[in-house]
Amino acid sequence: HWIHLCGRLAPQFAGQMGAGILPVHHAALYGDMVDRLLDLGRQAARAAEVQTSCLLSELLHKLVFETAETVQSDVCRQAIQYLEQHYARRVTLEELSGHLYLSQAYLIRRFKAETGYTPHEYLTRLRLLKARQRLWYSNEPVEAVGRAVGFEHTSYFIRQYKAQYGVTPGAERRL
Repeated sequence: HWIHLCGRLAPQFAGQMGAGILPVHHAALYGDMVDRLLDLGRQAARAAEVQTSCLLSELLHKLVFETAETVQSDVCRQAIQYLEQHYARRVTLEELSGHLYLSQAYLIRRFKAETGYTPHEYLTRLRLLKARQRLWYSNEPVEAVGRAVGFEHTSYFIRQYKAQYGVTPGAERRL
């Protein structure tokens, strides 16, 4: 995702925030905020403008300050990179821990401490984020989208999607 600031006060704001391109190595952690911004962008109400402004400020604060302050360990960075490269296929904890030469228990503890999610939760959120993007920007059937992002069973994909976003993938597409 890109966030582009424009307007009369954008240069001043960007200067205060230390603007530039911020690498976000764990985009799935911010996916909910971006999704809420996109949902608010579809609304024409005046109240949505205020909510959008607040949410955008919060997101930028997290990206600039929390990302800069959080020094992710090589272990966690490598795990995230592996998950982002292989999300479309079945990835087991045994495979991931073996790739990193760590015990499964240690990997789960370390990953959760640094990201707030277990590797499985992170992978599921990443897959759902990728699925949502495909639903918005393609005409693929829901079943094909689920399979393309790594869900083996359509019913599980639909349940997870509804739990995450509050609507089914089919309903999301019709919005």
